[in-house]
Amino acid sequence: TAEGEQFWTCSGTASGDDFDGPERAYLVEVDASTTAIRAHLESCESSWLMFYRGGPACPTSALDACGYGLNADDPTNGKDQTAEILLGENRVAFLVIEGNDNDGGNFRLTIECL
Repeated sequence: TAEGEQFWTCSGTASGDDFDGPERAYLVEVDASTTAIRAHLESCESSWLMFYRGGPACPTSALDACGYGLNADDPTNGKDQTAEILLGENRVAFLVIEGNDNDGGNFRLTIECL
């Protein structure tokens, strides 16, 4: 799908089997007083924290921003990541937690409204 291809592009250094393993996807929808969220991932395994936000016209399919948290400069190796996400007009963000190299494991995802 277009959304799946966008996540692949957002991942930066990911390739091949990096996204073949299990993942969890979340829809975050907030009220009009919230302009951004902070997503904090604490994971037992090296993981990807990816997000995209829906555009104002098509909240479930328009992709106008994306990002990821796992990179070579991460001293925790993807086990402790934070992303601050400025929301679009529709106040919707999609978060995906993906185990790196098909790993799975326990994690805690905390969302804070900003």
